[in-house]
Amino acid sequence: PRSTLFPYTTLFRSLSGAKSQLAIHHRIMKPENEKGNVEYMDHMLSLLRERHVKVDFVTVPVWPAYTELASADCWKESLRLVAERTNNGAANYYCFLTMPELQKDEFYDVDHLTKVGAARFTKMLDGALGFTKSESAVTQPNPISLAR
Repeated sequence: PRSTLFPYTTLFRSLSGAKSQLAIHHRIMKPENEKGNVEYMDHMLSLLRERHVKVDFVTVPVWPAYTELASADCWKESLRLVAERTNNGAANYYCFLTMPELQKDEFYDVDHLTKVGAARFTKMLDGALGFTKSESAVTQPNPISLAR
């Protein structure tokens, strides 16, 4: 069952809701694990390449309050790590971090979609990846910079 930390109310879309969710993320992210995590990701990518599996990195949408408070340095480091793995053509990157097409009722909290939102985003992602015809012209990934 889904956590009740952020019940579906207008509070979750507020800056305080985003601060609470980011605080949870920061408590579980451990800088000492980063090197091992990157090595594990590179190992997985190597195995996939050996098997000729196409790799796509995808950043899923979050509510705008989340991006307002997210660490620009952390985001830049994430983009750097993804760029190192996609600039050689071995993988693709699709950033859907900001999706103004998604409505407030499509978000459960600042970084999770409701069932309706997830279904709609899946259609958009399928369209961007070329699996299906997109539901609208606004389904392309949105480049974003958190530089302040």
